[in-house]
Parts: sequence; structure tokens; C-alpha cells
Amino acid sequence: MTSELIYLTTSVGSNQCCQVFSYQCDFKRFCDLPFAKLESTGACTPGTYGLDCSYTCHCTTNCNGVTGCSGRCQRGWSGPKCNKENIALDKGTSQSSYWKTRVKSSRAVDGSLQTRFGDHSCIHTAIGRPFTWWQVDLGSELYIHKLAIHLRTDSKSRRKGVTVYSSVAENQTNTGHLCGSTTSTSPDVTWMTCDDTARYITLYRNDSSNRDTAMTFCEVQVFVCVAGTFGDDCSQFCHCRDGPCNYVTGECSGGCKPNWTGQTCSVCVAGSFGDDCSQLCHCRDGPCNYVTGECSGGCNPNWTGQTCSECDSEHYGPLCEKPCSDRHCDESRGKSSCNKTSGRCDNGCTAGWNEPDCTKGCDSKHYGVNCESLCEDRHCNGEQLCHHELGYCNGGCLTGWTGLTCVEAVTGPEDNRDSITIIAVSVVAAILFVLLIASVLWHFRSRNSQRKNVARPFISCTSRDRTEAEANGLDSGSDYVNAGQTNEYEQLDVLNSPQNDYDKITGV
Repeated sequence: MTSELIYLTTSVGSNQCCQVFSYQCDFKRFCDLPFAKLESTGACTPGTYGLDCSYTCHCTTNCNGVTGCSGRCQRGWSGPKCNKENIALDKGTSQSSYWKTRVKSSRAVDGSLQTRFGDHSCIHTAIGRPFTWWQVDLGSELYIHKLAIHLRTDSKSRRKGVTVYSSVAENQTNTGHLCGSTTSTSPDVTWMTCDDTARYITLYRNDSSNRDTAMTFCEVQVFVCVAGTFGDDCSQFCHCRDGPCNYVTGECSGGCKPNWTGQTCSVCVAGSFGDDCSQLCHCRDGPCNYVTGECSGGCNPNWTGQTCSECDSEHYGPLCEKPCSDRHCDESRGKSSCNKTSGRCDNGCTAGWNEPDCTKGCDSKHYGVNCESLCEDRHCNGEQLCHHELGYCNGGCLTGWTGLTCVEAVTGPEDNRDSITIIAVSVVAAILFVLLIASVLWHFRSRNSQRKNVARPFISCTSRDRTEAEANGLDSGSDYVNAGQTNEYEQLDVLNSPQNDYDKITGV
């Protein structure tokens, strides 16, 4: 036996739902529940309700998508759920004679329940005419369960002797299916049971005399239940597989729709409960209470709550079959909660995974955060798989591209030549600068060397003069010359050659 869950999509009207097959298809009923429609809204479209959203709301306010009407009914509708229709309202009428031509036969189907003749809502045939009658054409053949006659309250003398017939053909006599008759003591609102398929309802007074044979009353109502309901007030639901149920007993002759059981197909099957069996219970031992949903023996795995209809803290999904731990949530800003219905991550998904529950990786053409990066934008070397998280090229990049995903362009050959040229020029400029500095230093040192060479002959020449002077008897300690006498040392020109200076001193 397998516990694998298989999900199939089916269409119910304009809605989508999931059919769940588990344990060798023993359990197939999820799709037939009203709440399995349009998961985004959780209910039927406005104006409809119930199983398969097949019922129409006939109330002005307060129509629940599952249980139906609880507010005021629309004109012509009545009952706790507004499922009982007066099909005689505003239909075609005729009568045998008129008390006055302005008193129309249509007054008896105008929807007004005023029962005084002065309120202009009651009919009246001519006085002294035998075999008077009044008739309404319902427009089509319908199963008629009950009808009501609202008699005048301001005059009761003409109440007795009126018989009511139903028929499939026009009938202006006392033939057809007898629904009932009135007496002098009949109540103001007299109910009659027809339980017949008919198109025409005829009220007939079988009086052949010329006495007071006039017939007068204020309203005739003919009621039918909406298909799928039954009972006196049409408040009970039957879920027959083929056609409507019996309007009186609710019996389904062709069997029940899925999830329903019983003679009237109005009892939930085991495992469901609540209004329209719209909720599932997942009890561990035996079915739940089909009204309250309570599980007396505990819950199946992954389920919790009194009715075992909620996912536990570690699972989510329509059947609580998806582990929260299988998601790939972005938890860079904190741990994500686990929505019990959708499993949506609070801060989105990590790179390579899709919302809403971050369990589906990017397709083969996308990668990265929110799967927004295109695999075709990469420049991989050869055919390579596109990793859904990072999109990296594990076989390297094409020439001219770099990076993990090969989407970053590298410098081209033309740019390389330009760079080499710039580097070469820079190197030459640096060498020339160094040579210039070296030349300046060399020139400076050469000038210093020349100055030193000029100073050395001057010293040598002075020592020679001193020697010769001493030999000629001059005082070596005398450092002056006679007044008026020119000092030869003052006439030395350091810019001239040493030989010329020496000739000036010695006179040679």
C-alpha cells in the first residue's frame, strides 16, 4: 500500500480545486467540498453558495458562501433560507366575470398581502352569475406542493364553496387535480396541499343559482422549492446525484453526490462535518461527529485541534502533508513563520527558489534571487548546465569574459597595446629624468673641481716668494709693504692662469 499523494487539477464551473488520491485511491473527496473552490477567495462568487456553488442567493443581504441566506428575502421569495418561490407572482390571470372592469384579475397575483377590498388588492367577480371561476397560468409545468389563498378580512360571507384545482391544461370547470376547498370558517390565510405537476391553478365556485354567487379574495400564492431543497419551508437540503429530490420527502431516487449519504442525501459521510459537510476532520480512531467535527480518539499525524482540521506547527498545505522544513526561506532577517495554508515565507526565498512556499527551484532558463537572472546572458565555455541558485559556469568562460557566471567583460587586445605603450613611454620618461639629474650633478661637481685647481697654484706661488724673499734678506715676519707701494698679491687675478700671476709678481 502506498501513501504517496497525487494531485490532479479539475474544473468545477470557473473554479479550480484539487482532487486528492491517497492510499490506493480510497480517499477521494476533497474536490467535492464547497471550500475547495477558488483558494484565493475561499468561497463562492457573490450571489451563490453551497455545494459546487450551485445555489443562488435570493436575499437582499447576508448571503453566506456556504450556508446561504440569513437576511431579508427578495420579492417573491420566502423561507428561512429564501429558497421558497411564489411562482404565481405577476403571472397571467383571467376570470369568468368582473364586478367592475377596473377591478382586474391580476390583483390576486400582485404580491400585495392587503386583505381589505378598499386597499385595491382584491378581485371580485360579478354578482348573480353561475359557475364563477378565476385562473392563473404559471407559464410551465412544475411540481406544486403547497399553495396559499389570502381571503378578504372585511367581508367573510363569500368564503365558502370555493374549490381549488391544478391542471396541465386550461381549466375553467370543476375538473383537474383537487387541491382543496374553503368553508365559511376557513382561516384568513388558507393553505392547501396539491402535490401535483401542473401549469394552471383554478379557483371555482360550483353554484348554478342566480343568487350571490360572486367570488372575492385578495391573493393566491403557489410555492415551489428551489432544486436541491425540500420540506414545507424548503429549508432542508438534499444532494441528489441525478436531478432534484422529492420536494416533500427529500428522497433522492438516483443516489447521492459524493460526500453525502442517507435517504435524503443530507448527511455527511464519515470524515466530514459542518454546514454542507464543508469541513474535514482527520481523526485517528474512527470518524468525527458529523455535526461538531469533534475527534474523541485524537488526530492523525500532522493534524491538531479539537476537530483535527488544523496543521500542526511543522506542516502546511490542504492536507498538512508538506513539511515546513522543506522550504528555502530567506532567513537573513530572522526565522520565517510557516503559513498553515500556503507555507509562504515571510521574507521571500533564497536565491534559486520560487514563491509562494520556496520549494520549487528556478526553471532551466533562470537562476538567482526570485529567478530573475537569465541563463542565456552568461558566456560559458561550451554547453553547460545553469545552476538554479548561482548560475555559475563550472567549465570556465569564453575568451573576454570572467566572473562566476561569466557576465563580466575583461579588457580587450586593443586596450592591452595601449597600456603597453603608456607603460613604455612612462619608463623612457623616467630614464630621461634620471639622466637629466645625473648630468646636472656631474656639471656641478665639475665646476667645484675647477675652483679647487685655481686655489692650489696660488698657495704654491706664495711659498716660493717667501723663500726667495728670505734669501734676499727680507724679514720673514714682515707682513706689510711700504706706503705707496703696490702689493703684488692684491693684483692677482684668480681667473687668469697661475703662470701669468707668477710673472706679475716676479716681474719676469
